Amino acid sequence: MFSTWSNARFKELKLHIENAKAKLETLQNQPPTRDMIDQYRTQCAVVNQLLQQEEAFWGTRAKDQKLKFGDRNTRYFHEKVKQRRRKNRMKGIWNENGNWVEEAGDIQQVAKAYFDRLFTAAEEINLDPVIDAVHACISTSDNDALCRDFT
Repeated sequence: MFSTWSNARFKELKLHIENAKAKLETLQNQPPTRDMIDQYRTQCAVVNQLLQQEEAFWGTRAKDQKLKFGDRNTRYFHEKVKQRRRKNRMKGIWNENGNWVEEAGDIQQVAKAYFDRLFTAAEEINLDPVIDAVHACISTSDNDALCRDFT
């Protein structure tokens, strides 16, 4: 889900950068007037802001400290992201029978079965002996005062 949003967001950012650069190039080819120079400066600021957003995107995705030291090589960060993806990719999982499962649907079933077993009580547990062993430290009158409606 996040990956889909992230990819769409990045493609949208790339499109904005391309459009802003095209507008900047159009302004460069016009005869210089005071209005055109102001528009050019404004468009340069827009392009720089978009490029900083792209750099921040890749820096965040790469989880790399070199961004703090001023490295603006987005290709480097993109490679770091791809490298981390390859390293973190889950190729398979062991099921409860000890068999290696690689298909996405099978992995999903193994994970679901694991968490179903983990969060399902096998039998009802009688907690009365445990509760009886806990020493009461609040008197009955204090408990009544604590249980009253708040005013």
